[in-house]
Amino acid sequence: MSTLICAANGRTQRYLITALIANKYDINSLRFHVYREQSVDALRKDFSELESSQFIVADFLDAKAMNNAMEGVAKVWYNTPPFRPLESAMAISVIDAAKEAGVQHFVFCSVFHPFRSKLLNHDVKRPAEEYLVESRLDYTILQPTHFIQNVALPPVQSSGVLPLAWNPAIETGFIDLEDLADVGVKVLTDPASHKFASYELLGENISYDGVAKILSEAFRKDIKCIKVAPEEALVKAKENSIVPPGNEYSEDAVIRMWAYYDRWGLVGNPNILHWLLGRKPSTSGWKEYIQKQATK
Repeated sequence: MSTLICAANGRTQRYLITALIANKYDINSLRFHVYREQSVDALRKDFSELESSQFIVADFLDAKAMNNAMEGVAKVWYNTPPFRPLESAMAISVIDAAKEAGVQHFVFCSVFHPFRSKLLNHDVKRPAEEYLVESRLDYTILQPTHFIQNVALPPVQSSGVLPLAWNPAIETGFIDLEDLADVGVKVLTDPASHKFASYELLGENISYDGVAKILSEAFRKDIKCIKVAPEEALVKAKENSIVPPGNEYSEDAVIRMWAYYDRWGLVGNPNILHWLLGRKPSTSGWKEYIQKQATK
């Protein structure tokens, strides 16, 4: 029986694949879903271990294609890019296909605090989680917060500026994608121990001003976190493919997110991640993260 990794060429899934390989997960049991053929080439280029792996090119909303993708699958890892207007429908389509195929365990990489309805990118996950919980599938829901990898270190180090679209004094919860991937490996390796669990995953609460201070010490250079106008930040978000071009829903979702962070931030408790990892989360030491990135 196979393990299906959905949206395999996405950033989060690439970290998961790296962790699965490092932890000697049965690579031959892995099947990879991608959106386009170019993603197959990209993954095989970056992961030689996947040369003979099976890839499925399919749209999440194509019921027939997803039913075919689920044939012989025992476990599913599901995640999608954020800020897409049809996220809930995509999740429901994949859950239906998993149920039809008799999948034994469904891992949904969702989002931290999906009940924060003012955040569109969180609110779309809530009905998807509800649908999964009521699907009668065995499941685990992972709810990660803001990724530490969202801080692009090289341009910050060279420019001395960490741009931000909200108040840099507001605390934000962070998680290292490597920690999320390690949790994913644990769940996929021993799904029975995580049956019907929903995990809020956060490594550390810290303001971006605090991050800038740590970066200043690590780089031995003054780093300032500067609040920029939403319009300027939106241009960068489009350049970095965070927001699809011409999609006003996605633009609105991002702008609302920045406004929300500016008022409330997004904080939580790191204990669950600590317990699952059996060690301190990587984000409890930004200096270690910076050093780790410098060696890559």
